[in-house]
Amino acid sequence: MVLQQRNINSNTSFINFKGNMIQHVSEYKLSSLIKSNGNLNHSLEDLAKKAQKVLFSIKSRVASLGNIPIKVSNNLFDKLVQPVLTYNAEISFMDSYLTYYRAKRRAEISNKEIDNFTFIDKTPCERIDLIFCKFTLGAKKISSNIGVRAELGRLPMEHFIMTQSILYLSLLHTDNVNPLLKEALILSKSLDSQGTYSWFTFVKNITYCKNLQEVKSLV
Repeated sequence: MVLQQRNINSNTSFINFKGNMIQHVSEYKLSSLIKSNGNLNHSLEDLAKKAQKVLFSIKSRVASLGNIPIKVSNNLFDKLVQPVLTYNAEISFMDSYLTYYRAKRRAEISNKEIDNFTFIDKTPCERIDLIFCKFTLGAKKISSNIGVRAELGRLPMEHFIMTQSILYLSLLHTDNVNPLLKEALILSKSLDSQGTYSWFTFVKNITYCKNLQEVKSLV
């Protein structure tokens, strides 16, 4: 798989290894789905499909139990669905956040404000979380997203993902980290300094938007 923005003709891009032609592909799944254009949204969509299957499995198993306590429902989601839904999200969420990041910058230039939830609730992670919230409450699809979360005492998934992202940044500043990861962080910082959106841009934006004084020294 050739990683670059434009599409590659599979007939002109190949690798011959010990006399065997290695098949050219446009995507490959390791622990996450990786597309040749480098966009990570596909990974979140893939995980959302898996998480939705887990959620539907839980729904079918508890259907005969009737109404179960809200605390139990939240725990089932957090323990069984969320780990699938947010796997590697501290990295892959950066592309979902990019739409919001760009809209926020345009709004700042125009001296306007934007509705954060309009953008964030469209991401795969939030979509599955909202399916859970509305099912648990027996609410309609058109019910208020903020309302159902408030009723269940839940925060949007982005809060968990952003927390994980900050923790990952902290981890990258420790000594016992693979040197390649440190090099990747240096490159990400360099891209950010040149005005190119990168993972470091994503984490830095979280830090300043949430006014996290204790971690500003890391960015």
